[in-house]
Amino acid sequence: MSNRMYIETTKFVGLRTGNIFFGVRVYDDYDSVDNDSLFETEKDIPDDDLVLLKMVMDIDDEKLEAMFNYVQENKKCIYIDNNIYEWEQIKHLWDEQE
Repeated sequence: MSNRMYIETTKFVGLRTGNIFFGVRVYDDYDSVDNDSLFETEKDIPDDDLVLLKMVMDIDDEKLEAMFNYVQENKKCIYIDNNIYEWEQIKHLWDEQE
């Protein structure tokens, strides 16, 4: 069972309205979550992937919680945009939340 978790910074555009929103798409092999209001502007998206990861971890969502629990319990890596973060690189974020 491979359950890879991905976080992608995303620009959401309303096709009929043209409204633009900035957020993240988070998904694994079984589910997905879109958050189109995490950032007010594109400039608000942090350059540091670990800051972004922490922001996503703070989103109150049951699906995200299940994904993050799986990562923690199985010591899995997370893909953020074009980068891979191994468990050893991210595990301290779980310690900070406790």
